[in-house]
Amino acid sequence: MQESESQSRRNSSRRRTSPRITREQEKFQALLQELSTPAKGEKAENVDEEEDADGSVSQSLARLYQKATRAGLRVTKANQDEILCWYKYAEGFENRVRDIRTQDSSVTDPTARSRAYREVSQHLPGITEANLRKKTQKARNIYKVFVRIGINKIKRVKSYSADAISSLSSTQIQNIIDRFSMT
Repeated sequence: MQESESQSRRNSSRRRTSPRITREQEKFQALLQELSTPAKGEKAENVDEEEDADGSVSQSLARLYQKATRAGLRVTKANQDEILCWYKYAEGFENRVRDIRTQDSSVTDPTARSRAYREVSQHLPGITEANLRKKTQKARNIYKVFVRIGINKIKRVKSYSADAISSLSSTQIQNIIDRFSMT
């Protein structure tokens, strides 16, 4: 009994000292959950290495390789499009805040932001203002990076999602800006 309590304490101590492992484990658990949950309209596909009626196993594998490559390119393009959309959203949001402050110079930046959030949220039923604020902050992080290094660099992003870029720390954002600033 004492051995299991001791082991439990050691495991608990390990968890506290290595939050990175915990986050990685959480991501792994989330992936397992996604894989366990059937998608809407999901039908089983047989992707075994069986011979096609009109070809060989190697032809079938070549087609699957080409299909996977094209899918990867579509994912890359979708990531770039999402990054660009969040960039443009943040740019438009910042312009709206500036416009509100220009119209009434007594309005503070936080007040102008609150007003802009309210205006936008009226057109997004089902989205809470808190969620809108969080998404806008993530979009602003994307904007901070690409407004300084060039919007054209979005096309260079191949394997990072908008979420990954928006989750960068201030230090990481500044390091990117320092390295790639347009001068």
